[in-house]
Amino acid sequence: MILSKYSFLEQAVIFNKAKIIIGLHGAGFANIIFSKEKTKIIEITSSQWPSEIKKLSQCMLLNHNNIVLNNIDKKVETINLPISKIQKYI
Repeated sequence: MILSKYSFLEQAVIFNKAKIIIGLHGAGFANIIFSKEKTKIIEITSSQWPSEIKKLSQCMLLNHNNIVLNNIDKKVETINLPISKIQKYI
C-alpha cells in the first residue's frame, strides 16, 4: 500500500481499522497515532535507523515488534524478507 495515494482522512481510517500493521520504517508509521490499543505493529528496520516508532508505539499502548535487517537500501523498491520472520509476530 502506498499511503500517499490516500487522503489524510483515509489514512486515519485505514490505521484505525487495522489489527496488524506491517511496513518498512518510515514516516507513514506516524499514522499509528490513529490505531487502537494493542494493534500489532511490525516494523521492518535496520539497526542503524532510529527507534522513534517503537517509542511512539509504547506511548500509544500498541504491540510493537522490530524485524531488523542488515543492508536495507531505501532507494530499492524491494527487500528480501522470508515470510517466516513475519509469521512469528502475527
